[in-house]
Amino acid sequence: MAIAGCNEAEYQRPSGDSAGDRSPQPAAIAIAKWFDNHAGAISITYDDWPDANHPVDDFVLDMGLVLDFEMVTQGYSDQVPDWVEHDLTELIPHAVPGVVLSKFEDQLIESNLALTAHGFGFYGHGHWHVNHDVLTYAQAYDSFRLCFEVMRTLGLKPVAYAYPRGAGRKEETRRALADAGFLSGRLAEPAGQSPYIVPDAATTPEDWFLLPALTMESYDFQQCDGCINNTEELLPFLDAAIEKTAWIIPMYHNIGRTTGWGPYGWEDFQEDVRAIAARDFWVAPMNDVVLYIREREKAVVEMEATERDGTTEQIHLNLSDGLDNERFDQPLTLIFTPPPDWAGLPVHVTQGGRHIDWIFPQAGEATTFSLLPDERPYILKPKTGL
Repeated sequence: MAIAGCNEAEYQRPSGDSAGDRSPQPAAIAIAKWFDNHAGAISITYDDWPDANHPVDDFVLDMGLVLDFEMVTQGYSDQVPDWVEHDLTELIPHAVPGVVLSKFEDQLIESNLALTAHGFGFYGHGHWHVNHDVLTYAQAYDSFRLCFEVMRTLGLKPVAYAYPRGAGRKEETRRALADAGFLSGRLAEPAGQSPYIVPDAATTPEDWFLLPALTMESYDFQQCDGCINNTEELLPFLDAAIEKTAWIIPMYHNIGRTTGWGPYGWEDFQEDVRAIAARDFWVAPMNDVVLYIREREKAVVEMEATERDGTTEQIHLNLSDGLDNERFDQPLTLIFTPPPDWAGLPVHVTQGGRHIDWIFPQAGEATTFSLLPDERPYILKPKTGL
């Protein structure tokens, strides 16, 4: 017997069986709100280029965490000349054909891709770093779409986006971003919203293209009382995000510098990262979190057990979200309570005869493991005879 639900499933004894029958007791499974069943999620976004910030990269890596970097894609392309920002009406050509990468950017591209191997992420930040709210729909769309295409050509995921200068206030701008293929848009501040994304029982943001950010900026720069100036001011947001099981997105600029826009102290950043690492956060790029939320919202899990001699022989599990598997490739974490007759036995997870994972459930206790929601059945089978 199989019971299916949006986020959970349970194998149950067929009706009519009595407690004295040899049918196995139920197993249960549910989809965790966050990957690895963490209490909350956080994306440490850095609106800057990674190649200029190796001390920042190295420190975050040493702490076992990841950063998320902007991708302003004009710097990777030779197809348009440099521009000045004062003539916005003629700034962005319409319907620019194919992407041509700069032959001078190979080393930088290699460096960026190496960071992705450590789990670092990249989000779109426009082909041109301009206020897209002052552009026409067609101009904004072209900048967004060029950004999307260059990122894809570089082998990166064009999923999440952050508006330069937080300029995603116009509905038309947000519509252009969605039409260009991105799945979310981050502002530069809460913009009157709660900074906590999908808190408590919420399963999807109020507006995917109006995601709030926490502005991280040293007070000395422009005496910004609405910004988070140091770790002491960040701590209440970290703790509230955990309490609300929410996602938050701190946004940094110019870490450890005194020049440029929105500098933030190096020591303060180090303390921020230590505070994040000390809490039960899933620290992930925006791309991964966006995909997880979107997949989980659509996911259906089905579970069916087969029996032999009054024991559970194996469990067939299907995890489906109905989304494009090539793009929506973020594993979902499952909370699995095994049948009691599997207590103390390692469980082999396979798909199509291919090894996926081993899990080691304890009697009466739930365990977690992560699978792709790809509509193809998984088999869970205990290893007996130990």
